Amino acid sequence: MQQLQQFSFDSLTEMTRFALTPGKGNHAGSVQFADERLEEVSQGLESLSIRTFFGGFTSAAEIATLPANPPAEVMDAVDKARQALADKITPPKRRHRKLKRRLADGDELDPQAWLERDPEGWQTIKRIARESRTARIAVNLACASAERRENLRWRGATAAAVADLLTVAGVSVEIVGLFCSRDISMDLQHTCFAVTIKPADAPLDLGAVAVALAEVAFYRLVCLNTEARTSRTQVNLSMGVPAEVPAEIESQYDLVLDRGLINQDSAKKFTGKAMESWK
Repeated sequence: MQQLQQFSFDSLTEMTRFALTPGKGNHAGSVQFADERLEEVSQGLESLSIRTFFGGFTSAAEIATLPANPPAEVMDAVDKARQALADKITPPKRRHRKLKRRLADGDELDPQAWLERDPEGWQTIKRIARESRTARIAVNLACASAERRENLRWRGATAAAVADLLTVAGVSVEIVGLFCSRDISMDLQHTCFAVTIKPADAPLDLGAVAVALAEVAFYRLVCLNTEARTSRTQVNLSMGVPAEVPAEIESQYDLVLDRGLINQDSAKKFTGKAMESWK
């Protein structure tokens, strides 16, 4: 049986502050682990190999500012991915609200138009509210220590593209980041942590979404430290092995971008299926 541990923050800035603040968390041992890791990372970014692991950034403080200041290369990569997908995919048509016309009485009827027998003689048009549709999109952010940063970048770019296309079609979009792994602790052999990246009622901030979903440095520092601090058990030193999203958790979302989405071909295939299901 897979376990989903859900946690949420008002913003990515709040999550970043939580991840990088010493002493924060649920389990004393995991809090100590996160604090020690943060200290090591802050000192270790002077090493070329560690800087490479964290995408070339030189300090933890620099990574912490990424949601508000997304790197140009990340935004360029996301824009290119969105264009590549948009060129191949026709967005679903927006479903307009029905118009309520020709009321037989009240102030809506224009007397002069009525005298002239104008068939469109109403001075007001009322819209009938419809129940809005909401798509829950989940992105598995888990990636191995030796994994290429482009793999995660394609997943994040695709999520942003799908969210944008659905938003244009009049669909509210919620984006959730999943960290699925095996053997994260002795007590949790298989688990997924989930954090809301974009609530359904919030506008799409492409820069913040791009960093949260497509920048490996943000995942390896902020997301993993958040996972350790929110864990209710002692996490292992390796923070577990990245895993696929299990079926019982995948069923809780409308669209799931899993670890198999690592390039443009898989992104197009996934996005095409996603648009078909939401037409």
